Amino acid sequence: LKTLHFRPTAPVNRAVVATALVKVLDLPEITPPRPTFGDVQPGRHWAYTSIETLYGHGLVSGVGGNRFAPNQPITHQQLGFLIHKAAPDLADAALTGIPSDRGPLERRELSRALYVLLKHRLGI
Repeated sequence: LKTLHFRPTAPVNRAVVATALVKVLDLPEITPPRPTFGDVQPGRHWAYTSIETLYGHGLVSGVGGNRFAPNQPITHQQLGFLIHKAAPDLADAALTGIPSDRGPLERRELSRALYVLLKHRLGI
């Protein structure tokens, strides 16, 4: 039996954010015949399709060197960039209260931003 932990202040990695954004924004999935990033291979990384989908929609370009760094913590600044690109009209509301620095994004901060995006998508 695995113990689950809430940990609202824990950092969030780039793969989790990629998957959450694809789901919340309801982006059509894109799976190219060849992987875009050397560190995210089909069948080897659980977020492959989400990462390729964000790339295919022009929302991410990786960290350089043909890498996405899926397990690296995402920063406030990186999340801000993604949201400004994906939903520019909602960015200010989604990023309210989230610093714009290079500090690691916390789970609770991601939840707040995604909540704004999801409410808009659902028309709430």
